[in-house]
Amino acid sequence: MKKLHYILLFLFAFPSCKSPYIVEKTNINLDAYTNSKYKKGLIISALDEETNFYSLYYTEIKNKSKLGNLIKFQIKNRKDFYHMSNGIYLPISNEFYFTSNNKITGNLQLYKCDINNFNLFNPKLINLDSEKLSYGHCAFLKNGLSMIISSNEANQIKLKLYARQNLNSDWYFKRNLDELNIKQKNYHPVLINDNTIVYSQRDKKRGDLFSSKLKEDNYWSSPKKIKNLIHSKEKINYILITDRTGYFTAKRDEKDEIFYFELAKGRKNEKILRQEKK
Repeated sequence: MKKLHYILLFLFAFPSCKSPYIVEKTNINLDAYTNSKYKKGLIISALDEETNFYSLYYTEIKNKSKLGNLIKFQIKNRKDFYHMSNGIYLPISNEFYFTSNNKITGNLQLYKCDINNFNLFNPKLINLDSEKLSYGHCAFLKNGLSMIISSNEANQIKLKLYARQNLNSDWYFKRNLDELNIKQKNYHPVLINDNTIVYSQRDKKRGDLFSSKLKEDNYWSSPKKIKNLIHSKEKINYILITDRTGYFTAKRDEKDEIFYFELAKGRKNEKILRQEKK
C-alpha cells in the first residue's frame, strides 16, 4: 500500500463513469463543512439556523456516509463570539484551536483553549504580531512546533508558516509560503504526514484543491491542481480516515455539503494519482 498522500484525489463517481472513487453525500443536511478528526468521528463547522453563526460540532462516524447526531461543543462565554469554526485538536499538547470573530472586531482570529470531551475552557487569543487583519484556518505538524495559517493581507489571502520553540512557548513568524500563494485566495491548509499539503486556491469564479510536497530544502514544490473532482463552486477541507476512505466538503449550490469517499475495490493508489499543473 502506498503512502496516504496517494489518495488525496477523490473523484465524484457517477454510475456511468469509470471513476476510481465512490463518493456519497453524508446525511448532514445543514450548511456544514469538515474540520478534523476527533475521537471516533469528525469535528465539523455547521451554521446554526437560529443565530446564523457557525458553531463547532462533533459527529460520530457510524458507517461510511452515515454520521451520528450532532453534539455541540460547549463554551461558557459563547456569546462573546460570533462564528466559531475550523476546530483542530492537537493530541501531542492536548490543545484545541479554533477560528472566530467577536463583538470587538469583525476580523477572524485564532484562539486556543483547553478541552475536556466536548467542553471548551479558557479561550485565549493567539496574538500573532505580524497579523493585522483576519487570520486562522490552521494546520499543524505532528510535533506541534510548526503551524500553517491563512492570513488576509488586504488584496490576497496567503499561507504563512509560524513556529514555536516548545509546546509552552509563543508562536513566531517564520515566512510567507510564497511558493504556494498563487491565486487571490489561498486557504484551508491540510497537512498529511508532515510532507504533503492540500489547500484551496480561489479566484473570482471558483475554488479548487491543490497539492504540494515538501522538498529537502524545506520549501514546497510547485502546487498542482487535483483533477476530476466533483463539479462545484468551491472545494475545501477534507479528512482522511484510512488509507482508502475519508470525507471532504464541496459547495455545489448555496451551501457547503459534506461527502464521504472511498477508493473503489481493485484500484491501486499509484494508478490514480492524476494531477495537472496549474
